[in-house]
Amino acid sequence: MLQAIALAAAGPTLANSLARSTLASFFDRRPASPRKVKIAAEFSLPPLSAVGKRPHPTRQLPVAGRRRPTRVSSELTLGPGQLVIRGRSWYGDLDSKPAGPTDDPLEHVRASNCPWWFVAGYGVDRRLTLESGKVARPAEERLRSLFEPTPPTGLGFSDQQSYGKVFASAFNKLLRKVLVAQAHTVPQITDLELRGAGGVSLRDLAEKDKFQFEIAGKPYKMPATYLSHGYQSTLSWIADLVGQFLLDFEGVGVTDPRNLSGLVLVDELDLFLHPDWQADFIDALSQTFPNLQFVATTHSPLLISRLRPEQVVLLDWDEEGDIIAQQFEDDPRLMTATDLYRRLFGIENPPPTDLARVLSRYKFLAADPERDNREDKELGELRSQLDTAGIHAPAPTRRSRKPRS
Repeated sequence: MLQAIALAAAGPTLANSLARSTLASFFDRRPASPRKVKIAAEFSLPPLSAVGKRPHPTRQLPVAGRRRPTRVSSELTLGPGQLVIRGRSWYGDLDSKPAGPTDDPLEHVRASNCPWWFVAGYGVDRRLTLESGKVARPAEERLRSLFEPTPPTGLGFSDQQSYGKVFASAFNKLLRKVLVAQAHTVPQITDLELRGAGGVSLRDLAEKDKFQFEIAGKPYKMPATYLSHGYQSTLSWIADLVGQFLLDFEGVGVTDPRNLSGLVLVDELDLFLHPDWQADFIDALSQTFPNLQFVATTHSPLLISRLRPEQVVLLDWDEEGDIIAQQFEDDPRLMTATDLYRRLFGIENPPPTDLARVLSRYKFLAADPERDNREDKELGELRSQLDTAGIHAPAPTRRSRKPRS
């Protein structure tokens, strides 16, 4: 689903470059199914006054003429045996598709790398790398990791001196603001040490004591490579997001994370995150980046528990084997973890486990001095199950000789 959204937002030429290694997997393998693949998506173009920047930025609208469109639609198709995605985009909703050939706004946008048409995507390979290379084709590379195991540039934007010192300085200052903006965007990081006018290298961030943490009420400094996978992977994609946006905006004029505007796609948003971090992560992202729209996949009830019903889309199979999108009717904020596991993931018997139920039943019977012969036999069978599993069970209370009335 995230790949489909990314391709639709990229436009046909860029879509072919992104999907070149995954095209074969797009087709339905069921014999009776038509082999034609179609992706259709409709995107809103909100006014940029919402980002709170003064003066308000402007979005280039190629081939729009004097119109001020608020939506752009994109349609892509891949026919049987074809190796090239075909398609086009137009201003308006999907129902207003032009009958004949027209100029393609997304093709113009991606060819010129127009700012304020920002889309970024992050796959599950979000490791922190110590290599810094120039981002040659930004509009493509900021979506690449959704299609190939390619880690984001991440902290490497600190070394992008080829864009000029102004860019590196702007990146480091904006990243610092992001990291300390909300307590649970990247928990416990309280500061990022910058050098001089804000310059700092990738090696500095990765190998020197640049990140300040608060642990047990005391500040400690350490390099990024000392941190857990949860910290490293989150730093990797959030730092890449900041750098890619600055690159999209030509590196100047954006000094507040609230000014970032666009669409961000993240696969398995909860990847490597501690449960306590997951519980507040979505709220922290929303508050740090209020003008970015996040579309993410997850299997974490903790992440979902903070969402409103209209923010959750459940993907499931129908009777024909098709994957369908269902709007979630219940309110996750009012549901227990057991309810979420059952309703979202089809797990009918979440913890406590069967073994925990055996122990609970054993303790109940073992504490009853008036258990009858049938219950005493059950107690012995339960004790045998617990012994086999290596579970230490307390000795049962001696049975009373007084029979039950």
